[in-house]
Amino acid sequence: MSKIEEIINTEIKLHQQFKNVNVIGFDMDMAIVRYNNNETATLIYECVLEHLVTVFPFLKESKLDFSFSKRGLVIDLELGLILKLDNKKRVIKAFRGKSIVSKEEIDSIYHDEKVIGSESPLKDYDGSNSARFFTMISFFETPITSVIRDFMEYQNSESIRLGKPIDYSTFKQLAKEISISFAKHFNDFTTGHYYTSFKKDPSKYIYKVSNRLKNWLMEIRSKNNTKVILITNSKSEYCHSVMEYSFGENFRDYFDCIIVDAKKPEFFKSDINSKPFTKLMTFYPKEKSDYIECSNIELGVSHDTIFKGGNIHLVLNKLKDHFKKDQISFCYVGDNLIGDVVAPKQVKLMTVAIIEEIQDPDEIIILKREKNTKSQEVQVNSEGLVERSTGKTNYVWGSFFHIHDDHENLSIDTFWSSILRDNADIVVYGVDTLVEYYYQDKFDNKDTLSPCAVVYGGY
Repeated sequence: MSKIEEIINTEIKLHQQFKNVNVIGFDMDMAIVRYNNNETATLIYECVLEHLVTVFPFLKESKLDFSFSKRGLVIDLELGLILKLDNKKRVIKAFRGKSIVSKEEIDSIYHDEKVIGSESPLKDYDGSNSARFFTMISFFETPITSVIRDFMEYQNSESIRLGKPIDYSTFKQLAKEISISFAKHFNDFTTGHYYTSFKKDPSKYIYKVSNRLKNWLMEIRSKNNTKVILITNSKSEYCHSVMEYSFGENFRDYFDCIIVDAKKPEFFKSDINSKPFTKLMTFYPKEKSDYIECSNIELGVSHDTIFKGGNIHLVLNKLKDHFKKDQISFCYVGDNLIGDVVAPKQVKLMTVAIIEEIQDPDEIIILKREKNTKSQEVQVNSEGLVERSTGKTNYVWGSFFHIHDDHENLSIDTFWSSILRDNADIVVYGVDTLVEYYYQDKFDNKDTLSPCAVVYGGY
């Protein structure tokens, strides 16, 4: 069998597997519900800066730079550097503030193999956060990149002005204050700046889901007896606000169960006895009676009942009992590459990655390896659908997926592209593309789209 035939057969198998799964689980934020990423990033940036400027007044001059603050970048908190990695965890580009770091300096810090017994500081990096490396894994975190860049730029200029070395311990302090900022604005649904702004005008930050998506959810549940579960890290109050705006007041009708505050990736990593569920009798719990200890989730319960915490093993056991099967097929759909893709794959679930970068016009140009051309800036209409207009864009970091070097005729995966290749069965731009994929018969008759099981929505 040729490589092409092998790829086609894999695509057919995955398509049929997806159309016949017993259970589909969805992440909420930026997965089953699409966000206006620019507006959301601006709000998050304002929330973080509100606290930071009280500790670091010079950050009043900081500006959110969308062209620089991209998903998947890695912050080295020991050195204040912002990094982009290839599939072997080698640093292929780095910035110190607004200045690019030379290849020679990058190699001396991260790739120095001349020192006997030396190991790369990134040897154990797997995409998760650590004491030294912090990952801009989601669009909720990417605005922080601009803060860190401007913080480093100030430290660098002060070092030159005073003739003193940079005090790199300040970056750990910055990371601590950023955590305080998030706790201040994202822990309290009543007073947090993010939540109060969101509740005032949710249409500014999220889009309503399409009727086609809602009809599909109803159809697979009624005709195929597929169970649909929402599993989100968001707290119950925010979940209710988001879902009520995006799906409507009857959003509960589209799901067999809703799990909030799941704490992924631990939700998929914990053993069956370590994280029990709590039943919430309302999305806005206040009294002790609103919290009820329970051994597992329930399917098809009242609209006011949801479940908090828990772990995937309890859910799987419940579903096996429901279907009266020793093995069930479970597909999880989400946008967080660690919590929604790597973690569920480690417990052998089918995975669908929602990757908006696929439809980034700069990505399309880079993937086609066209240079010195005008790209198409993305415009989003009132329905959350992508429109296109010609214009110039600034693409500081290059492709999210591939690293191209025309001089050396090289094309290799980025770190995140390799993560997707190893853990995502299907990669789509959004859930509407996934619905199209579900109904697309060409995946069953060898008239295939490529690369393997990756649907480039609209292209």
